[in-house]
Amino acid sequence: MVRAVMAKDRRLSVRMIAEGTGLDKNAIHRILTDHLHMRKICAKLVPKNLSVEQKVNRLEICQYLLGQNSKLSQIFGIM
Repeated sequence: MVRAVMAKDRRLSVRMIAEGTGLDKNAIHRILTDHLHMRKICAKLVPKNLSVEQKVNRLEICQYLLGQNSKLSQIFGIM
């Protein structure tokens, strides 16, 4: 089953295969490494370039969350 999934798309993560097959992530990892003799070659890191609108939205959300944290700290007397 795992071999068939990997034959269709080798870019799938262990988590994605586990969700698709209903098997445990550890079992999938064991099957891939021990039985199919596969290994991870590299992890790709893709830079995230945000638009101006996305940056503004992120800033607003962060400020909101900081405000909520301050309110909770005052209410519960923590921090």
